[in-house]
Amino acid sequence: MPPFPAWLRQTARGVEIAVRVRPRSGQSRVAGAEGESLTVKLRAPPVEGEANHELLRLMSEILRIPRRDLALVSGLRGRTKRLLVTGATPEQVEARVRRVTDPEA
Repeated sequence: MPPFPAWLRQTARGVEIAVRVRPRSGQSRVAGAEGESLTVKLRAPPVEGEANHELLRLMSEILRIPRRDLALVSGLRGRTKRLLVTGATPEQVEARVRRVTDPEA
């Protein structure tokens, strides 16, 4: 089995995703990987938690898991964040993110 991308890692609690958000973008979408983070563009502004809520909604939709299976474990007020996924395996997370970032995969 090949190693996981740098933005994805298995922990004792679940799967962690390293994310770099770009608020106030034209549309909410996963733009792809840059270095050790997954770049996510969000329409929401970084005000009063709106961008965090939009990030969790978008990732729940992309990963096809309930919102309750996602948690923001770091980066509440910054652009660099870590998400904890408890409702999917690392292989599922990678495949579902790859499906939206590389439609030919």
